[in-house]
Amino acid sequence: MSVTGRDQVLATRIEDGATLVYSVASDDWSEAAPIEEAFAERYGMGVAYDSESNVVVLFGGAHWGRTDEGKHVGLADTWLFEVESSTWTDVTPGCRSNRHVRRSHQARR
Repeated sequence: MSVTGRDQVLATRIEDGATLVYSVASDDWSEAAPIEEAFAERYGMGVAYDSESNVVVLFGGAHWGRTDEGKHVGLADTWLFEVESSTWTDVTPGCRSNRHVRRSHQARR
Protein backbone atom coordinates (compact mmCIF):
# COMPACT_ATOMS: atom_id res chain seq x y z
CA MET A 1 0.00 0.00 0.00
CA SER A 2 1.19 3.50 -0.54
CA VAL A 3 -0.05 7.02 -0.03
CA THR A 4 1.52 10.40 -0.73
CA GLY A 5 1.53 13.14 1.87
CA ARG A 6 3.75 16.18 1.88
CA ASP A 7 7.05 15.05 0.33
CA GLN A 8 6.82 11.44 1.47
CA VAL A 9 5.32 8.14 0.37
CA LEU A 10 4.23 5.63 3.02
CA ALA A 11 4.15 1.88 2.32
CA THR A 12 3.83 -1.37 4.21
CA ARG A 13 6.03 -4.31 3.25
CA ILE A 14 3.77 -7.30 2.53
CA GLU A 15 6.29 -9.91 3.74
CA ASP A 16 6.48 -8.74 7.37
CA GLY A 17 4.18 -5.71 7.85
CA ALA A 18 6.96 -3.15 8.33
CA THR A 19 5.99 0.47 7.66
CA LEU A 20 8.40 2.22 5.30
CA VAL A 21 8.63 5.83 4.24
CA TYR A 22 10.18 7.17 1.06
CA SER A 23 11.57 10.69 1.18
CA VAL A 24 11.37 12.46 -2.16
CA ALA A 25 13.92 15.04 -1.02
CA SER A 26 16.62 12.50 -0.08
CA ASP A 27 15.55 9.77 -2.56
CA ASP A 28 15.76 7.21 0.26
CA TRP A 29 13.58 4.54 1.96
CA SER A 30 13.65 4.07 5.75
CA GLU A 31 11.67 2.10 8.31
CA ALA A 32 9.09 4.45 9.83
CA ALA A 33 7.48 2.23 12.46
CA PRO A 34 8.03 -1.14 14.11
CA ILE A 35 6.65 -4.23 12.37
CA GLU A 36 2.87 -4.50 12.74
CA GLU A 37 1.76 -8.11 12.28
CA ALA A 38 -1.73 -6.96 11.22
CA PHE A 39 -0.23 -5.70 7.94
CA ALA A 40 1.86 -8.76 7.05
CA GLU A 41 0.55 -10.40 3.86
CA ARG A 42 -2.25 -7.78 3.58
CA TYR A 43 -3.25 -6.45 0.17
CA GLY A 44 -6.12 -4.57 -1.46
CA MET A 45 -6.74 -2.16 1.42
CA GLY A 46 -8.15 1.33 1.06
CA VAL A 47 -5.81 4.15 2.05
CA ALA A 48 -6.25 7.91 2.37
CA TYR A 49 -4.11 10.77 3.70
CA ASP A 50 -5.78 13.48 5.81
CA SER A 51 -3.53 16.52 5.40
CA GLU A 52 -5.40 18.57 8.01
CA SER A 53 -4.82 15.98 10.76
CA ASN A 54 -1.57 14.64 9.25
CA VAL A 55 -2.74 11.01 9.54
CA VAL A 56 -3.03 8.12 7.11
CA VAL A 57 -6.23 6.06 7.30
CA LEU A 58 -6.09 2.39 6.29
CA PHE A 59 -9.23 0.24 5.92
CA GLY A 60 -9.78 -3.43 5.17
CA GLY A 61 -8.16 -5.44 2.45
CA ALA A 62 -7.46 -9.17 2.58
CA HIS A 63 -4.75 -11.50 3.83
CA TRP A 64 -2.65 -13.07 1.09
CA GLY A 65 -2.71 -16.86 1.12
CA ARG A 66 -5.22 -17.22 3.97
CA THR A 67 -8.44 -18.70 2.68
CA ASP A 68 -11.85 -19.66 3.93
CA GLU A 69 -13.50 -22.25 1.68
CA GLY A 70 -11.19 -21.30 -1.18
CA LYS A 71 -11.70 -17.53 -0.88
CA HIS A 72 -9.29 -14.95 0.52
CA VAL A 73 -10.07 -13.76 4.05
CA GLY A 74 -11.50 -10.23 3.91
CA LEU A 75 -10.64 -7.69 6.61
CA ALA A 76 -12.85 -4.93 8.01
CA ASP A 77 -10.48 -3.18 10.41
CA THR A 78 -9.51 0.50 10.40
CA TRP A 79 -6.09 1.89 11.38
CA LEU A 80 -4.64 5.40 11.72
CA PHE A 81 -0.96 6.18 11.18
CA GLU A 82 0.08 9.36 12.96
CA VAL A 83 2.85 10.80 10.79
CA GLU A 84 4.50 12.92 13.49
CA SER A 85 4.84 10.08 16.01
CA SER A 86 5.18 7.25 13.43
CA THR A 87 2.63 5.11 15.27
CA TRP A 88 -0.29 2.96 14.13
CA THR A 89 -3.51 2.83 16.17
CA ASP A 90 -6.32 0.34 15.61
CA VAL A 91 -9.51 2.44 15.54
CA THR A 92 -11.88 -0.33 14.49
CA PRO A 93 -15.28 0.21 16.18
CA GLY A 94 -15.29 -1.82 19.38
CA CYS A 95 -11.50 -1.63 19.75
CA ARG A 96 -10.43 -0.39 23.20
CA SER A 97 -7.74 1.93 21.83
CA ASN A 98 -10.06 4.07 19.69
CA ARG A 99 -11.79 6.21 22.34
CA HIS A 100 -9.28 9.10 22.27
CA VAL A 101 -8.95 8.94 18.49
CA ARG A 102 -12.67 9.29 17.83
CA ARG A 103 -12.80 12.52 19.81
CA SER A 104 -9.77 14.05 18.11
CA HIS A 105 -10.62 13.15 14.49
CA GLN A 106 -14.02 14.45 13.51
CA ALA A 107 -15.55 14.27 10.04
CA ARG A 108 -15.98 17.52 8.12
CA ARG A 109 -19.38 18.55 6.82
